[in-house]
Amino acid sequence: APTRAQDEAAKIVGAWEVVKSKDLPAGSSIAFAADGKFTVTVKGEKDEQGTGTYKIDKAKLTVKVKFGDAVIEQSATIKKLTPTELHLEGDDKLVDEFKKK
Repeated sequence: APTRAQDEAAKIVGAWEVVKSKDLPAGSSIAFAADGKFTVTVKGEKDEQGTGTYKIDKAKLTVKVKFGDAVIEQSATIKKLTPTELHLEGDDKLVDEFKKK
């Protein structure tokens, strides 16, 4: 049987749109690829795109993303992951919600 991390990794693959987030404006999206890479599109007057890598360890998602010259590393706890919903809790205990595109 697959481990929880393998199971979560398989389920997270795909494109997700922001429903509610403290940092990402509505309409922003994240696309996770099966090879551990992802892209994030931040909606704004001018859409910004970042690319990076992610890994899942049990219920912890760690991302490293590059926007221009800036590299951001963040981790979050996967609170909910279904075929259609993804809820990530940051260190500040605020939860970002995404829906499958």
